Amino acid sequence: MKTVKFFFLLVVPLFAIEIRVINETTGKPAVADTLELFRMDSAMEPLETHKNVSSISYKVKEEGNLLAVAHYRGISYSRFFSATESRVNLSVFERHDSFPESGISMRTLVQFEVLPEKKLGVMEYLFFSNSTKKTFADGGKGIMAHVPPRAESFQAAVTLDSAGEGQWLTLQSEKQGDGSYLLPYPVKPGERIYQISYVVPYSNGFVYSSVKPYPQSGEILVTARSAGMELRDAQGRLLPGEHDKEIGRIVYTLPLSEANLFVSGGKPGAAKSTAASNPQRAIPFYAAVLVMLGTAGAIVGLAFYSSKGASIRPLL
Repeated sequence: MKTVKFFFLLVVPLFAIEIRVINETTGKPAVADTLELFRMDSAMEPLETHKNVSSISYKVKEEGNLLAVAHYRGISYSRFFSATESRVNLSVFERHDSFPESGISMRTLVQFEVLPEKKLGVMEYLFFSNSTKKTFADGGKGIMAHVPPRAESFQAAVTLDSAGEGQWLTLQSEKQGDGSYLLPYPVKPGERIYQISYVVPYSNGFVYSSVKPYPQSGEILVTARSAGMELRDAQGRLLPGEHDKEIGRIVYTLPLSEANLFVSGGKPGAAKSTAASNPQRAIPFYAAVLVMLGTAGAIVGLAFYSSKGASIRPLL
């Protein structure tokens, strides 16, 4: 008897995904300078690159998640999606070049901590709220951060999620000739929190300047992480504060009319929770920011003496 053998050919169906680039500022299709596709598994595996396109049809056989990245007028936008989807819209935006005319609000929260070897650690949380349908990029590149002349060990990070959630991206900042730093990540629609950290000499106190590269939308808020620190205004008066239950510290308010804040005293180590002697009205702004002190500290932290981590390509 002859043995009949059957061979089955495994056919993997090809699904076409239409990927469209949409200009959310105008509501119309946009022509991306480049549109890149990646497969997301243990690493970003490049799949295709297209130039000057507003849409493509991509046939996939792989399972899992993909990433589309559109480079539009000098800024990168991206979107994750499943390989089973049939249509994907990737949003891009026009750009603001002038911050005063952008309508974007900005607030700042500052944290001081006394470090060993007569150093003071400074963390600044720059909170941007962009309710427009445009991206702000200073000089088409990102945002600027100013630091004192003697600042060292500068580091920077930004929240990836537009709602300001606690996933952080380390930024490879670029030092400018005037002592400031360029953070190569623009302010896209939604909310973004930038964290910058640096150290300054701290033997006879430190004068913190409230001058910022972009107009503030309200008072600058300050916290002291170390016990025994004193914060005084330009007239030598102790800064009033309000106790915040979420972080167990006093939050001080520095009016924009004050040019400088004098920081003195303290010792290494976290301060104990104490009540404020002169409580002020609660300011809603820091509710979203203060709860991130623990998260951001765990990720970027006061690692002022460590070397900078490798930069991650900013996509979102």
